[in-house]
Amino acid sequence: MRIVYTGGGTGGHVFPAVAVHSELEKRVDGLEAFWIGSSSGPERGWVEDAGIVFYGVFSGKLRRYFSLCNVLDVFKVFIGFLQSFFILLRLRPDVLFSKGGYVAVPPVVAAKVLGIPVVIHESDFDPGLATRITCRFARKILLTYEETVSFFAPEFRDRCVATGNPIRASVLDGSAERAGEFFPLDDRPLVLVLGGSSGARQVNELVWAVLPRLLEHVQVIHQAGAFADEAPVYEGYHCVEFMSYELAHVLARADVVVSRAGAGAVAEFAALGKACVFIPLGKEYGSRGDQVRNASYLAGNHAAVVLAGDDANPDSLFSAVMRLVSSPSERSLLSERIASFSRPDAASAIADVIVSCVQHS
Repeated sequence: MRIVYTGGGTGGHVFPAVAVHSELEKRVDGLEAFWIGSSSGPERGWVEDAGIVFYGVFSGKLRRYFSLCNVLDVFKVFIGFLQSFFILLRLRPDVLFSKGGYVAVPPVVAAKVLGIPVVIHESDFDPGLATRITCRFARKILLTYEETVSFFAPEFRDRCVATGNPIRASVLDGSAERAGEFFPLDDRPLVLVLGGSSGARQVNELVWAVLPRLLEHVQVIHQAGAFADEAPVYEGYHCVEFMSYELAHVLARADVVVSRAGAGAVAEFAALGKACVFIPLGKEYGSRGDQVRNASYLAGNHAAVVLAGDDANPDSLFSAVMRLVSSPSERSLLSERIASFSRPDAASAIADVIVSCVQHS
């Protein structure tokens, strides 16, 4: 079996597909895997670390608003289509699996032209523009939430299957005791702050504004991305640019997680049953609003605390964190409710669909 994966832009597009790849490796002898991603995106390193051959192509952002950049990006998308077409023509895979993002559109269209079965997966509660485009060319449309099917036109709904969102297996292998191997921790509650794979200035600045008050009660580990060198220095505060293998252990040790609400992060926190305070990336920061809707869905089910819009301020953050830190019962309740949205079999369910598409093509 030969498979081509596509998608990129963030870890949320890459890590779930790598989890599916790991599942396919267990059940398919002689699996050959390739990836078509952005030639300028961050995904190449993650993909090659997973042992998948990477091909970079041009990609253009799909904007819903007027911008002169749209004109240039039309050409980038067309070039990306041609590049994808000839890559797929040469590889002749049995199936293409798209994890989304703008870069996935040209490979999906090229696969359809070449008669290659396409399976796509949408991580967010509501589908993004890339998914709304590629669903037209997909044999199966895989979703994280059952409710997401309502966002698709009736003619596409019979292709939809709710599988959940796969997570990195390594996240589940953390040991709370081992967190102390990476950071000098004491017995106080631990608050973990994550801003996504590239950090988040809004989250960083909110946390830095309340650090003196927080550190009177808790200790903090903070993944700040490229902004880590701007972090203040306090005893009990540990700021790093990025965490890799140590993240699983820190997550296991954390009492409260403060984070963006990207779909991949939400799925991992659900699998671990973490009490979370989400500060979703809003439209005022260039987002389409998907994180706000991911977080709102959980808040509506009393599975997380959400600070969005005007509520995302230092005082509200301090109050939310301290309320959870001081109330084990509330942390436990949030933990149980967010865990109910976990699908530990997501990677296996997606692998089943992919194998079935190959067998029936």
